[in-house]
Amino acid sequence: MALAAQHLCTAAVSVSQFAVAYGAPSQSLTLVACRDSVDVNPPARYAATPGHARPAYKPRQPSLRHSRQQVAHSTDTTSMNRHVALLLCASLALVAAAEEKYPATFDSLDLKALLSDETRVQDAVRCLLEEGDSACRPAGKALKDVLPEIVRTDCAKCTETQHKKIGGFFGEISRRHPDLMKKLLDKYDPSGEYRKKYAKSWAEHSIHH
Repeated sequence: MALAAQHLCTAAVSVSQFAVAYGAPSQSLTLVACRDSVDVNPPARYAATPGHARPAYKPRQPSLRHSRQQVAHSTDTTSMNRHVALLLCASLALVAAAEEKYPATFDSLDLKALLSDETRVQDAVRCLLEEGDSACRPAGKALKDVLPEIVRTDCAKCTETQHKKIGGFFGEISRRHPDLMKKLLDKYDPSGEYRKKYAKSWAEHSIHH
């Protein structure tokens, strides 16, 4: 019985010691009752640390292999994004270039039939020289609308077919009616800047000034 009481008292003292170690009143009844039979000094495993501070959390550092894998993945992603951007820009450039061509009105023009009809030739030249559009046929009106740009850019937006037909038309006007050709050049190139700039190109179509 005494041994059991001693064990019970020991257990109670242990609990009380734990409580004391964490701030309970030191004059606990259990401690008073059992202080003569057991050691009341708190064991080391229950000793409180100052402020009861928990150890600071240290995040796990990624391994060198993991870091290299992240860098490689980031590099691959950046490279892929660049290729996609380049392809997109190239596609947009092609679409823009296709949209900037002149309408197919000139492609379907029968240049041989036009040049064989002097009345139509005269009407076309008059359309291009006059301020109004009363003398213009559909093809002449379409040419008149873009002729200032054609002169400034040497027909940069023309398709290959348009180059041949427009160049062929003005080359024939230059050959047949040099006076009318001079009037056209004076209207659409009054300073003579483009005649000098594109002299070689225009000469390929027999356009002389």
